[in-house]
Parts: sequence; structure tokens; C-alpha cells
Amino acid sequence: MKKSLSIAAAGLLALTSIGLTTQTSSAAFTTRCVGEGGAVTIPGDLVVPAGQACYLNGTVIQGNVRVQSGADLVMTGVTVSGDTVVRDDGYLEAVDSTLEGALTARQSFGNVLDGSTVAGAVTTVNDTTGTGFIIIDESHLADRVRSTGGALDLSSSTVAGQVQGIRTEYTDVYDAVIEGALQVDGNTVGSVVCDSEVYGPATWRGNQTGVQLGGDLSHGALSNCDGSNYFGGNVTVDNTSGGVWVVGNIIRGGLTGTGNDPAPVGAGNRVRGELGGQFTAMGAPTGPAVSAQRANGRVAETVTERSAEQVTGRGAEVRQDALDRSAKATQRAEAAGAAF
Repeated sequence: MKKSLSIAAAGLLALTSIGLTTQTSSAAFTTRCVGEGGAVTIPGDLVVPAGQACYLNGTVIQGNVRVQSGADLVMTGVTVSGDTVVRDDGYLEAVDSTLEGALTARQSFGNVLDGSTVAGAVTTVNDTTGTGFIIIDESHLADRVRSTGGALDLSSSTVAGQVQGIRTEYTDVYDAVIEGALQVDGNTVGSVVCDSEVYGPATWRGNQTGVQLGGDLSHGALSNCDGSNYFGGNVTVDNTSGGVWVVGNIIRGGLTGTGNDPAPVGAGNRVRGELGGQFTAMGAPTGPAVSAQRANGRVAETVTERSAEQVTGRGAEVRQDALDRSAKATQRAEAAGAAF
């Protein structure tokens, strides 16, 4: 079951000073949060100043949220009426929370959505593949998800729109439902889809290390998958290095692709549409288990936040980074003390 990445104890309280500004005929509050805050209502925006840490439990924020450069915001059971923005090297962790606007993170350290709902679009942008991440667990996203750079880790969640992983380190989908399209382009550590449903077209282009749609380590693939994938549209995999594994999928559209080296392998698929390109004559998947070096050091033995039956550790380092940052953030917020 889902567990909060935050180690903060329930009941911690505090907020820092409240500043008042005026806009037209109505008063708009901006609250600076440095420390711990509880079940209060913020009648305006909330800002975590640069380099500071804020922990919130049960807070209602009636405006927007801004996490400034190098700042940390960890929140449990929080409602945000507006948009949420995370700046460079900032960290956001939202557990059992509701974001009624969009979430946008640019050059952030990382973002975690755990048991949360986001009504607006989720957008993360990082200049390089090796920095920044977004982890989405047991959450519902009512719009789209787009990650450029960093890493995208989606599990046990639903996304009403499309999901895009563009030049990320990896884009992995486990036990999830994507009602729109799935697009994965230019990843350095590949992409895995396990036990998931994608109702729009699914495309992978120019990825390294490999693309795995079902299958397990005994096939030489990247991860162990438990359960079948369902694809409601066409599936296209082009120009992949490292391997392509297509095992035990139901595909209502066609399955095609070219330029993959080595050629794709697969078994046990039910494809309603046409087979094309390198997929017209797939060989059976064989080979030894993938080595840790294959995933550039990002493979570990266990991942505590996911089912051990499904995952062999892809993304464990990213999740450990989130745990470490969360622990430090809550400790810093506690040390800052209560504002009232």
C-alpha cells in the first residue's frame, strides 16, 4: 500500500509570517512558509522562500503555491486552489493532497505525487536527463503529463490526458491507466511499460538501452513485469538501441517500427491490426538477465514504494533521492519551529 515519502510526524504545526498586499478592491494575502503549518486556511498565495523548508499538514491554500529556488515543500492532506510552481533545485512532495490547478516544475530537484489529485496539466522541464524527476504513485491526474529531461516514473495511477517523456533519463509506466496517447522520445535509459492500459496511440522513437512492453529479466529485458498491457491504438517503436521486447500484450491497433538494433523480439501478443516493419517476423525473446551496467547504474535490487513482484529496481536511486530530500526538508522545517 502507499506510504508517504515524508517522515514528518502528524500534528507538526507552524507557519511563518503573513504579509498583506492589496489588489484592486479586494485584499490578497501572500503567506511565506518557513517551518511547519497545520489545518489552517490561507486566503491567498503561499510562497516557500529560496533555500527554506516548509511542511504542511491539512492546510487549505486558496491561491497559488510557489516553491522558490532551492526550497522544499512537503505537504500531507493539503488542498491548493490555484497553480503550483516549483523553481530550480526546488522539491515538492504532495501526499494525499489535491491540486486544483496545474503543476509546473522547471529545473527542479524533484517532485512526488503520492495518493494525490491534480486537476491541471503536469509539466516538468530539465535541461539534462540526469537531473530532476517526477514520481507519481497512486494518484489521479485529470489532464496531461509532460516531462522533458529528468526522469518520469508513473505507477498505480490514472492520467486522463496524454503522457510524454521527451529526452528523459527513463519513462517507466507500471500498473497505470493512460486515457490519451503515450509518447516516449530520446530516453537514455530506456522505457518500460508493465501491467498498464494505454488507450491512445503509443510511440517510442530514438531511445537508448531498450524499450520493454511486457516480459521479464529471463528474456534479457530491463525489468520483471507482472500482468499484460492493453493498447487501444497503434504501437510504434522506431530507432531503439539496446533491445525491444514485446511480450504478452493486447494491441487493438497495429504494431510497427523500423531502425531498431537489435531487432525486436516478442511472444504471446494479440495484435488486432497489421504488423509492419521489423515486427512482421519477430523472433522469440531469449537471453540472460540484464546487468546493472545496462541501466547506467540506475538498477538496484528493490524499490520499497512499488510491488516487488513487478519491479526489479529501476528507478530505485531516484526514489532514494526523494526519500533523502524529504527527510532533510521535514527536519529543517521542524527546526524552524512554529509561527503561531
